[in-house]
Amino acid sequence: MGKIKKIFCVLLSICLAYSANVNVLATEIKNQGKKFLNSSKQIEIDSAEDLLSMSNDLTATYTLVKNIDLKGKKWNPIGDNKKPFKGTFKGNGYKIFNFKINEKKEDNITDIGFFGVVENARISQLALENVNIYIKKNKKCSIGILAGKINQSQIANCFVKGSIKADISDNSDFGGIGGKALAVSKTNCSIKQCVLDVKIVNIRKKQLQKADVIGNVKNNCVIKNNYVYGQDSDKRRNEIQGNRILKKEERFKKENYNGFDFKNIWEITNKGIHLLKSVKKMESNNTKGKQETATLSTTEIKSAEVTKKARQKNVVAMQENLCGEYATYQIENGVLTISGKGKIDDNVFANDTGINSVIIEEGITEIGIRSFNNCSNLTEVKLPESLTTLGGLAFGNCQGLTSIKIPAGVKEVKEEWSNGGDRGPFYNCKNIKSAVLEKGMERIENRLLQDCTGLESVEIPEGIKEIGNYAFLNCSSLKEVKLPESLTTIGELAFGDCIGLTSIKIPAGVEEVKEGWSNGGNQGPFYNCKNIKSAVLEKGMERIENRLLQDCTGLESVEIPEGIKEIGNYAFLNCSSLKEVKLPESLTTIGELAFGDCIGLTSIKIPAGVEEVKEGWSNGGNRRPIL
Repeated sequence: MGKIKKIFCVLLSICLAYSANVNVLATEIKNQGKKFLNSSKQIEIDSAEDLLSMSNDLTATYTLVKNIDLKGKKWNPIGDNKKPFKGTFKGNGYKIFNFKINEKKEDNITDIGFFGVVENARISQLALENVNIYIKKNKKCSIGILAGKINQSQIANCFVKGSIKADISDNSDFGGIGGKALAVSKTNCSIKQCVLDVKIVNIRKKQLQKADVIGNVKNNCVIKNNYVYGQDSDKRRNEIQGNRILKKEERFKKENYNGFDFKNIWEITNKGIHLLKSVKKMESNNTKGKQETATLSTTEIKSAEVTKKARQKNVVAMQENLCGEYATYQIENGVLTISGKGKIDDNVFANDTGINSVIIEEGITEIGIRSFNNCSNLTEVKLPESLTTLGGLAFGNCQGLTSIKIPAGVKEVKEEWSNGGDRGPFYNCKNIKSAVLEKGMERIENRLLQDCTGLESVEIPEGIKEIGNYAFLNCSSLKEVKLPESLTTIGELAFGDCIGLTSIKIPAGVEEVKEGWSNGGNQGPFYNCKNIKSAVLEKGMERIENRLLQDCTGLESVEIPEGIKEIGNYAFLNCSSLKEVKLPESLTTIGELAFGDCIGLTSIKIPAGVEEVKEGWSNGGNRRPIL
């Protein structure tokens, strides 16, 4: 009997010890590895306690899975200058509401908001509502509903509503989203597609403070496409930053929110604009404990190995350099390699003189506005076949580039305003001498190579049906261009100001020429190509389109083949050097001012078949084709 007792006691001790070890393991995994309890490797936030515990890990990825009411909870901003929040917070359309911050003179906190200081952080789809911040200090502070200070971080699709009352130093920074935003070289800082309804009261001055998106913007931080409610905001300053103040009646129209995704992220109801809840909680509160228990039971088998691998994977993930929602980059010895999918963010590498070469791998579909603008030492770019969209000034002012190859899949070029006009992706890349457009492309997009003033040659493959508006505008060094037989449409001022061209051959299939406004009038595709001396219109053409060779002031000769039935309006207007023209016997119609201001012509022979001559208005009266 005594032996049995001893054996029982030993077994009981082993079980108790094992149980204790499992509990320790469970506690460790729950507290230190909570992010590994679901397949997404993210920490789910579903309570006020979870929010308060974020200060224990300022580099994690957090996902909000329900609305959280902070009423009655004392809130201390997450992160400060010494230990900023460097993680990711995905609001997923849920809101945190009813929280108050009350900072007094004796408190040392000077960066005040839901977050104190964020650095290299990503915050998206978060709503903060019914927020009340009261500050009384004699120190300079940075105050915003979302964050006091935003350092090289990305804030997108957030909604904030509340009030800030401050009895504070006059040189403090106030803003609806953040008090201060700072961008540093080789990093990204942007606040975009946010809505704020914030009232700021300066108690010392007894007046409303301007409720701008960001109170103080430093360096290259991009503040764009945000919308401010409240007439007390600084309209001029917001509009310069690319933001807009909306009146009450304007807040219910989707078209007033530029760049907003109303399919997946935002919605407008009769109560106003709201974030859509994009992710539902994966398990209810009733099953959460069971799932954790089940996970722990599995983990018991190979606990040490699983925990170690998971932690290693998380460290690697947190070290990734993000340059888009799903895009990452690495840079080594001046070579920047970008991988992933989707879009490269706007402005992300702008002004970075340390980049010499860019390799963009397959999967990337869009390069944002000004993404590489003013990377003056960039000499080589490899674009992927997956690319479909190029932003305005994407490679603007990259004067180290000498050649470029455009993938066939590029179907959109976005414009961006600079130096008094809309610009394309390669604005002022004045040392690009050659460009290749890959086979398979059907349309050369608007402004694709505009302002490449050093461009001497371009390969336009067969299959191209349309050359977009301003595609080669101001390519002043372009000496020769061979247009493909497949071409049917030439856009507005497509080759305008290409003063290096000396001859041009127009394919027979061209059936549309678009007019563009310049210098006080409508102009054709070869506007001010003053050094084109000869032009050939290929056999098979039946109509010379309106304004086709208008303003080619140096044109001396043109071959018009038999088969042409109509010469369009203003087709050769102001071709002042044209000395002789032989009209074909097939001609039946001559358009308005077709040869107007052709002062070099000394004689003309009109074929017998001409049966229609169109009049055009000029100098106060109707005029014939040859004025």
